[in-house]
Amino acid sequence: MLTLLSAIGFSFFALTHGATQSSIRYSDMVRAELLAHSGIHEAVARLRQHAYLKTEAASDNWYPVDWMNDGHERISFPFANGVDEDGDGIVDNEGETTAAYSRALSSSVCDQSDRFVLQIHDAASRINVNACDNLAVVLNNLCILLGPPLVPADEDLLQPRRWCVESGSTLTAYGANTRDTQDGRDIYYEVDANGRPLQRDQAPYQAILASLAKPTDGRAVFGDGYAIAGYRSRHGIFSGLEEVKSALTFVDRNGNGIADDPLERLEIELKFALLRPHITTQSWIDTNTVCVGKFEWCAAENVAVNCPVRDLRTGALETVPCQILIDRDKSWVADDPENDPFNRRGSLRGSYVSILNGHGAGQLRRIATNGTDWIALRGYGATPDERMTVPPGPISSYLIVAREDALLEEVADSGGKYLGLFPRVAN
Repeated sequence: MLTLLSAIGFSFFALTHGATQSSIRYSDMVRAELLAHSGIHEAVARLRQHAYLKTEAASDNWYPVDWMNDGHERISFPFANGVDEDGDGIVDNEGETTAAYSRALSSSVCDQSDRFVLQIHDAASRINVNACDNLAVVLNNLCILLGPPLVPADEDLLQPRRWCVESGSTLTAYGANTRDTQDGRDIYYEVDANGRPLQRDQAPYQAILASLAKPTDGRAVFGDGYAIAGYRSRHGIFSGLEEVKSALTFVDRNGNGIADDPLERLEIELKFALLRPHITTQSWIDTNTVCVGKFEWCAAENVAVNCPVRDLRTGALETVPCQILIDRDKSWVADDPENDPFNRRGSLRGSYVSILNGHGAGQLRRIATNGTDWIALRGYGATPDERMTVPPGPISSYLIVAREDALLEEVADSGGKYLGLFPRVAN
């Protein structure tokens, strides 16, 4: 009997001990599973938060702009689009096109939900690269403010040499740019044989900068601001902000004048990334008043330049002697009478210039054609002769207003002398 009781007691002890051990092991297993799941969910949450807080960082696992690869807007994952581009039967193998990153992260809040990055900006607070009459000056100041890699113009070469001339060459601080004369037009916007703005290591600025003990490297003499304004003057208004890249300068590393080196393309992309938040092509434009300013140079008496112009009434192309007036602070869209007969580019052709004060005040003339920093008035025997009777001085202010939106007709005085073109009056 005692033997039987001891066996039953031992059995109960074994069952109790086994149940206790099983309970401990089960609770450990459940706890481990919960920890694993929570770790995975925490990792996913951290990744999603990381993607939202640092969408532009190239150190992330994904990013919309690859700054180390010419600024390409691709994701870093090489196999992402699920398409066999090269037709070898293998989908997403090495060397195929990568998919673009849309800045969207799927199911970020709950199932079947998406969140997107939306950029909103006030266009009126930005610089309109299609409207500003002194675009070069404004963008050059912006380049100075933002700093490298943007290149500003050399300040000594921007000083108006007119003051050095007026002082009898005593104000030498204004005389560094010896090319700033009444005969020099668009000197800040000249390009080389490759269509690039002149660089510091090119003639004639290499010698000028060397005489000033300044670097003569491959950077643009007048920087990116003047390069953008010059591009707009030569090609007309920008079709979009992306076109600004074509105007930006770069240091030519292989000597072919083309931005084909990875470092050259990276330089352009970095510059554009700095400028983009500050420029636009979509703000409101006042098309009535064009601009105001002061002419540094006005052609001397009886000194004419033959310019191709369009007759505003007949549209005929002709070459006439013109009086040239230069304002170095301006960067207008240059007129192209030969290839743009209807002035689609938006130059100053046909607009009016009025001298408001100072020497020559009270004169109102019609502009025959214009360049980037100069306007031309018919004169010196042209019909009609519309040059300034009293040439304005460097402190005389002028105002340019848009041409009238009307048909024009020739008007003569009582003696039959041709006076000019005026809006047609209905009979």
